[in-house]
Amino acid sequence: MDVPKTEAWSAHDQTLQYNVHLGIWTNWSRGRVLGQTLTISRRDGDLLIAFTAFFIAFVGSRFWRIASFAFHRYHSSICPQDAIYHQRQIVLRNSTLADSAILIFAKMFWAWRHSSRLCLRVLPSLLLAIFCIGTFTIAGGFSSQISSVGTEILVDGSTCGHIGREKVRHGAESAHVSQMGRNALNYV
Repeated sequence: MDVPKTEAWSAHDQTLQYNVHLGIWTNWSRGRVLGQTLTISRRDGDLLIAFTAFFIAFVGSRFWRIASFAFHRYHSSICPQDAIYHQRQIVLRNSTLADSAILIFAKMFWAWRHSSRLCLRVLPSLLLAIFCIGTFTIAGGFSSQISSVGTEILVDGSTCGHIGREKVRHGAESAHVSQMGRNALNYV
C-alpha cells in the first residue's frame, strides 16, 4: 500500500509512509491542557518561530517604554532638584530603547563619577534597563523552543479501516492480509 507523503514532513524524513494530521489535536499522554498541540508544515513553522522572536522583541521595547514612564513618574518632584535628577528624568523620558538608556546612564556615571549620590539615584534605572534587555533577549532565544515542545505527531487515520472481505484470498495474498491484521491489532 503506497500512501502519498504529506508535504509538511516529506523533506524531513524520506522514509515517512503515512499522512500527518495538520492542525490542532490533543496529545493525551500530556493531559488535556498541556497536550494541546498544533502541527503545521515546516515552512509555516519557520515563519511562526520568526514571528514569535520579532513579537518578543517588540514587546520588550514597549515594556521598556512603560517601565521607564513608571520610573519617571515615581521619581518626579515639584521641588527644585539638582542636575543629576534632571538628567535621569530626561533619559527616562526620552530613551526609546533600553540599550540606548544603558549607554546614556553609563555616560552619566562617567561624568558624575566623583559624586557619591549618583549611584543610589541612577542605579535602579540602570538596573531596570539591563533587566529589560537581558530578560527579553533570553525570551527571544527561547522562542525557538516552541517547535520542540513535543516531537510526536498525529498520523492521519483517514485510510485506516478493515480490509475488504469481498473475495476469498488464497496463498501469499492471504498471508499478507493476515500479517497486516496482526500488525493492526498490535498497534491498537
